[in-house]
Formats: sequence, C-alpha cells, structure tokens
Amino acid sequence: RDASNNFKIDYYNGSTTADRFTIDSSGNVTIQTSGADDIKNFTINSSNGSSQVAGLIIQNDGANGYIHFKAGAGNATPTTKLTIGNAANSGNVTVYNDFTIDNSSPEFYMTTGSTHHNWRVAAQEMVNEGFEIASQPAGGGAYTNHLVILGASGKVGIGTGSGTINAKLDVRNDDGLASGLHIVADFSRAAGTDAQMILGYYANGSSVDGPCVYSANGKPLILAPGTEKFRISNSAQSLRVQGGSATGSNYMQFVNNAGTSQGYFGYGGASNILYMVQQVDGDMQFYSNGATRMTIKTGGNVGIGMTGPSSKLEVRGPASSTGTIKWQNGSRKAGYLYSDTGGVAIYTTALANAGIYLLDNQRIDFRVNGSERMRIDSSGNVAIGFTGTNNYKFYISDPVNRTMATAQMHINGSGYSAFHYLDGTEYMIRQNSNTRRIRMMSGTSLSGVLLNPGATAWSSYSDESLKENLKPLDNVLDKIKDYRCVE
Repeated sequence: RDASNNFKIDYYNGSTTADRFTIDSSGNVTIQTSGADDIKNFTINSSNGSSQVAGLIIQNDGANGYIHFKAGAGNATPTTKLTIGNAANSGNVTVYNDFTIDNSSPEFYMTTGSTHHNWRVAAQEMVNEGFEIASQPAGGGAYTNHLVILGASGKVGIGTGSGTINAKLDVRNDDGLASGLHIVADFSRAAGTDAQMILGYYANGSSVDGPCVYSANGKPLILAPGTEKFRISNSAQSLRVQGGSATGSNYMQFVNNAGTSQGYFGYGGASNILYMVQQVDGDMQFYSNGATRMTIKTGGNVGIGMTGPSSKLEVRGPASSTGTIKWQNGSRKAGYLYSDTGGVAIYTTALANAGIYLLDNQRIDFRVNGSERMRIDSSGNVAIGFTGTNNYKFYISDPVNRTMATAQMHINGSGYSAFHYLDGTEYMIRQNSNTRRIRMMSGTSLSGVLLNPGATAWSSYSDESLKENLKPLDNVLDKIKDYRCVE
C-alpha cells in the first residue's frame, strides 16, 4: 500500500521497480507494462505445452489502442481472428472465416474465401454517414453495395449501389428485357404457400411494358387499407384491365363477403361489346357530385334525375327555361322537352318563341314567333288566333281585312283552290277555276243551286237520283218538230 492508499503489485529487476497491477482508492484497476513490453498492456495466453495457441491482447502503444483475439491450430503460430483498432494497426489481416472491425472507416469485414475481404459492413461517410452491406468478388476488386441505409434520412436502398436512393425503401433489380415477368421483390407467408405477392415488371423483349404487382398460387390480390379500397392514378391510363384471349374473359368482377358474384364490367362476345352486368335482384345507379343521376330498375325502367322510374324512360330535372331533354343532329337546330307546374312542352330555341304546350287536362297550345297561334281545349274546340273561352268547334279570330291572296281560309285542290275571307264589307266565297262551279245544297237532297264561272245568278241543279220512270228518248228531233208554240 502506497502513500495514496493504492494497492500495488510491482516488478523489481534488481535495480528498478515498475508498476504491474494497481487498485486505487476509487476501485479502478490498472494493468500496465513499461519498457520493451509497452505494446502488450494486457495479455492472456494459452499454450499446448510447447507454443502459444490462443490469446487475448489489450494493447496501447501510447497513441492507439487495440483489442486482438488470436488463435492457432496445433502448433501453428496464432493469427488474428478479431481485431478492433484503427488505421495505425498493422494487424488487421484476416484469413478464412475471420472477422475484422477496423476504425479506419470504420468497417466490419467478413472473409468467406481465399484471403479477400468478400463481405463488408460499413458505417462511413461514403454513404452519407449511413450503413452499408457490400460484397467483393473472390478475385478482389471494387465492392458492390447490396444494402444501404442513409444516416441523415433513414432511406434504405436494396440493389441501388451507392447511387441515389429515391424513397424510404428503394429496391432495384435489373433482370433484363426478356419477354415476360421479371421479379424485383417476392413477399410470401412461407415458401411456395398460398399467400405470395410479387413485385416486378413486364418486358416485351426490347423494352419494359410496365411495373407489375402479382399474386401467385391462384390467389386474388386484395388491396384494402382502411376505407379506401383501391386507387390508381398519375398515368394516361389510370386503370387498365387486360384479360385473356378467350372471348368474354376481359372483365372486372364484383363479389360480396361470401365470394358470390354480384356483377361485372368488361367487354367481349362476338362483337366485343362493352357491358355492365348486375347479377342479383337490385338496381343499377350512376352517381355524380354526390347524387344519383341515373337509375336502372330490375324490370328495365330507366330513370334520369330520379331513383324510382315507373315507365321505361322517366326524366326529371330542375326547373329550367332551357328544358329537361335536348336533342340535336350535328349543327342543326336543337329540340327540347320541357315541363313546369302547368304542363309539358316540345319546342326549339325557347317555348315562348315556338313550341307545343300541353296544359294538364285543359288544352294544347301551339306557339309561333312569340305568340300563341292555335289552341285545342278539353272539349275538342279549335281556336285560331284566339286565346279566350271558345264555344265553337272551329273558331278563327282575325280582325284584318283580307283579299283572296290573304284569305282567312284557303282550300287547295287538284288544279284549283277555294277561298273564304272577310274583306271589311262582305264575306267572300271564291274559287279560281274558269271550268268549275260553286254548288250549294241544303238538306239530304243533292239538289241545289249552281254558280257557273263568271255568272251573276244562281241556276238550279237537277238531281237524276230523285226522278222515276226514266226511259230512253228516241227520235228526239222528230219529237221536237211536233211541238207547237202558243202565246
């Protein structure tokens, strides 16, 4: 025990004393050498009676510290199996199935063949203060990074080399461009079992067709994270379904929780028809902006703007002056079907301009040039130019003096016409033929009066059907000569 209350074991060579083992008052233990043995501060050796075969050395040369584990076989000279040190350590030589941890990078090496450092685990600046697992060819040369973890971002790259890592997990595998599926990643419940998902890409022999997510072993690929079951975006073809070569095999099928098919969407058949199929007793509905826009009932009735159509086609829309249904052939005039609280209409441009308006159980209006021109009321009475109450079956209201050229009524026949009009002083009945007559009759008889073309008086009209005992008249001239005139 020295003056400082330390416990020591010293070495004395006959002239000088050196500390070899010290326990100070704080409990610290120091094992120390001096002189020529400075590089071996602490050594544990094992021998077979003739030579050292294993040992643990903790050394300090005054500038650097190392830990060596050495081992040998039989009488062989021990070689370093594990070294923790730095660049100044010259003992970082590894042999078959050995490990080296070196502070020069720092790096961890594992040799699997020959005397080369075939595998390296490193945490160093070359990978942005990250971590890497790399391999070296058996013949030496540059290392290839297989796994890289970036220190700053935590991004992980598999197969990326020391290049840019684009995502939190970046997996790459250039398997060439041979036609078919190329696997980049394979996720399995167990080798060759039911649950197996493959990530890869398809190539056609000269280029890549696109990435691929594939479920093996005949199992479906189910994407169901949370409430949003499936989303594909950021491409010209947001979703592409490509089926087999068999007719009708290209479709998407929808099933319930029990796996029973509810319907499908696809194309096929002899004419490659695009179809949507509802396979259960239920409606088909089409939504837009959070509302039902069209419904197809199980019986085939179609409703647009409503969910319960009672007819083959039923259309409902908001109150609008532009109508509910519009049809148009190219750039030609458009037609509209329109309804309001009073009735329905068919028109072009606007109902007020031209159209047919069916007032519910009351009348039919015909509108032209912004005005009502004719109406048929619920009694069947027809009024032209009149919008009031009509007590006549046919009523024309036209408070304008007319001529034959602008008559209120014009009847066009085969080669001639008849006209009825009011000229301000008289009611005119005319026909425009020089060979035809105007004939007027009264009662059931066909007799009546005739007005010949250009005549100023009516003549009687003899009806052969009203005469009896008609006989042929022979020698008419001789009979006439026998007539004698009297005064």
